[in-house]
Amino acid sequence: MIDTLIRELCGLLQSCEGLKGIRFVPEFPGKSMEGPLRVKTVSVGMEAAEIADTGVGRVIGAEMRGCRAEITLDLGIHVPFSVGAQELYAILSTMTDVLLFDGAYALLHLRCGSVSADRNTGAFTLHVSMTFRVDFTRGD
Repeated sequence: MIDTLIRELCGLLQSCEGLKGIRFVPEFPGKSMEGPLRVKTVSVGMEAAEIADTGVGRVIGAEMRGCRAEITLDLGIHVPFSVGAQELYAILSTMTDVLLFDGAYALLHLRCGSVSADRNTGAFTLHVSMTFRVDFTRGD
């Protein structure tokens, strides 16, 4: 379920014209990144899940098994020092537009941290937390 959500969101964002040239990595906080960073990168991973209505499918019938969940994902947006920190907000703005209007999941909350600089990767980083409402069915 969760891995499918993360892969689908990465695929949706990767296919957006305004986000071409950005690498989307389904892991957080982007452990595979090594310095110096040369490509704008967004790492995506799960922070938390709150699952509701888990018993609905058991009462109604096997074909209806499912649940509603609020899934919170952590995103790390990373850009090389040479690009500049302002690019972090441009990427976040484009990603938010895509997720609000083109995504299959309802974006409920967005929390943004402060920008940091990492000398090990040679990159500016912005950590963002996004919460989505997702309806899962058995087998997702």
